[in-house]
Amino acid sequence: MTTRAAPDRKYEMVEQLINLESTRNTNSSSRAALARLRRAAQDCVAAAPYVAPYLPANVTARDEELYYMVAALFAWSRLHKGGVSLGAAFAQIKDDSGSMEARFFTLLSAPFEALPNRLGHAVRLLASKDVAIDWNMLMYDVLNWDDPRKRCQRALARDYYRKPGVTAEEPASTGIEGGEATQ
Repeated sequence: MTTRAAPDRKYEMVEQLINLESTRNTNSSSRAALARLRRAAQDCVAAAPYVAPYLPANVTARDEELYYMVAALFAWSRLHKGGVSLGAAFAQIKDDSGSMEARFFTLLSAPFEALPNRLGHAVRLLASKDVAIDWNMLMYDVLNWDDPRKRCQRALARDYYRKPGVTAEEPASTGIEGGEATQ
């Protein structure tokens, strides 16, 4: 799958969330934390102990909202698998009717303002099908969603439409012998 990385503290928050999930069966405070995080979409104060420590010093209001959104969505899904982008996850639930493709395209075409609502629907759909995603990748993608070049959306589309057996490091065949395109 596609790897996108930007080293900073946002991944520390995701790792803490994954740790909460891994200890929820043996630690009542982990269960309580996940319950508080599920309410983060409506009440960010309840989620502050689990998000605020990981916010960069110069975080914008927009990015702060995204941190809280990702934390809340994680608490709803709690399914994590490294290397599985949102696009690759949707590829796992493709159907013949095209309804999953339509839902995925609706998400990819979402303007930034509609992202929390559409992403919420997407994450809940994937969770209902027991499909895990890489939350570090999701964090990176949402923080870069409004890039004018749409790099995240294009990467997600590549992961969704990639032919089975073709890895991110191995480009799909160009149909030209030798794999080289000529100009």
